[in-house]
Amino acid sequence: MKKSWRNDWYIVGSLAGLTASMLKTLVNLGFYKTGVSKLHYVDIAGGFILGKRGGVKPRKPIEQALGFVADALLGAAFGASLSYLISKTPKGYEITKGSLFGAALWTSTLSTGTLLQIDGLSNPDPKSMTTMLASSIVYGAGTGLMIKGLGKFDKAEQVQPMF
Repeated sequence: MKKSWRNDWYIVGSLAGLTASMLKTLVNLGFYKTGVSKLHYVDIAGGFILGKRGGVKPRKPIEQALGFVADALLGAAFGASLSYLISKTPKGYEITKGSLFGAALWTSTLSTGTLLQIDGLSNPDPKSMTTMLASSIVYGAGTGLMIKGLGKFDKAEQVQPMF
């Protein structure tokens, strides 16, 4: 059997996660720029790596660029995680699996933000929380869709757990 990058869950998931992260960022920034949301993921990622606490958002261009890069890299890493899970579960429902994964990421992002008081995440308003949930589901669904289209895991050797 010929080896292909499409058999590699890590490569497929990283590419899918990176691409879907760009889509999530566009949706999330759209909500932010129109005033529907007071938070966006680039600020949150920038706060994680720059150590901004208590609602202080990255505002300098270099801080925003670092936030964008951090958000994209996190998207790739989470995409690889989702791809691994998809490669180890029965085929089908990749978009649903991705959407649920995105919702779980939303929960963990807000929980971590609350614990660490990152970029005002300790007390987000309901509208911002809802738009972030929508963006996270878009990310998960997009990642699942791309994994479904790119991944050829059924051609790779797999070992299913016995229980």
